[in-house]
Amino acid sequence: MTNPVYRVDGERLWRDLEKLATFGAEEAGGGVTRPAWSRGYLDAERWLVAQFEDAGLSVRIDAARNVWGRWEEGKLPAIVAGSHIDSVPSGGAFDGCLGVLGALEAVRALRRGGHRPDRQIWIVAWTEEEGSAFGNALFGSRAFVGELDLEAALERTNAAGETLAQAMGRIRHDSAAPPGLPRLPDGLGDLAAYLELHVEQGPLLERDGVPVGVVTDIVGLRGARLRFTGQANHAGTTPMDARRDAGVGAARGMVEARRLAVDHGVRATAGVVELSPGGTNVIPGRAEFSLDARDREAAALEAYVSALRAACSRIAEEEGLDVAYEQVYDIAPVPMDAELQRLLTDVCAEIDTRCRPMVSGAGHDAMVVAPHVPAGMVFVPSRDGISHAPQEFTSPQDCAKGAEILMHALARLSAGKPKTGGHP
Repeated sequence: MTNPVYRVDGERLWRDLEKLATFGAEEAGGGVTRPAWSRGYLDAERWLVAQFEDAGLSVRIDAARNVWGRWEEGKLPAIVAGSHIDSVPSGGAFDGCLGVLGALEAVRALRRGGHRPDRQIWIVAWTEEEGSAFGNALFGSRAFVGELDLEAALERTNAAGETLAQAMGRIRHDSAAPPGLPRLPDGLGDLAAYLELHVEQGPLLERDGVPVGVVTDIVGLRGARLRFTGQANHAGTTPMDARRDAGVGAARGMVEARRLAVDHGVRATAGVVELSPGGTNVIPGRAEFSLDARDREAAALEAYVSALRAACSRIAEEEGLDVAYEQVYDIAPVPMDAELQRLLTDVCAEIDTRCRPMVSGAGHDAMVVAPHVPAGMVFVPSRDGISHAPQEFTSPQDCAKGAEILMHALARLSAGKPKTGGHP
């Protein structure tokens, strides 16, 4: 049963969200640009450390620059809650931030209410979840579980041409982080479960009038580039029936990508298009588009990609082109822990809050942690389904409700229940 003594301070949580949004705030447009390792990010990190310390938590910054606030009263393996505080360019104030600050407010409420945990409770702010600084998406969580290609990650450069290795060296001179390369702070064996509160970043909860989503799965992702090659030529002197126009091939390929996505029930996006040589009076000799395909079933993604490749090969033959498919990433779908799903659903019922099961169409740090530690996620509504934009907004009431659910879940899990495990 939930304990009525434990109460989150929704007003304080909202003030924290507003304060965090000032770090990296844009003068025009109302957005937040706070890539990991930037000045705004480091200022936000220092502020967060101060909040952890003010809440009575022990603070550690590991060599991957994940920030940990630890309530170390319990003796059993820890329950971890968190998310990230970096942003995309011109992003919003809630993506990731609610998960970190909601966890902080949940811990504050438990401490105020006199909770005596058998398990330690840790809060984490993972580094560079977005990948907007060096392209190392999910950097901190991947370093934590030992799945990071460290050599490749350290060689990546930001917009200024600085490598990540150089940035980490520069920052370490003014940091509490230990020297050395990313490593596990205490080992996965010291963790019993991981919870992540997050804004939905989509329209479903608001559309259906349901205040909370309990995540069942995080979708798998296939990323690729499809490149059509023809012959650049003069736009005015080349007859239409003599053209090998790579731009036409790519355009037809993108239309097929959408049509096949609908047929296969997956979500697919062509977000980047490049034409070369790029003159208004030159027929493109090369055209490339990016592909981002997502689904909860790996087999559905495989079938979709196979169908698209076949369609693009047919288009290339019809247009007199060559086509190449280059895979950029292949991330398997990840189910959330079945027992944690039930626990979160039970908490919602006990505090008289409607919830629904949901598949996350976005990637999260929880998908990195879940294969190693039982993981669960809670979603709260995003107004108009907007995220990764200045208009991103979740109401104070919904933010507080998410923190309340997290608080009760942490109270139960920290009471000494054995490790959860298993998927639906």
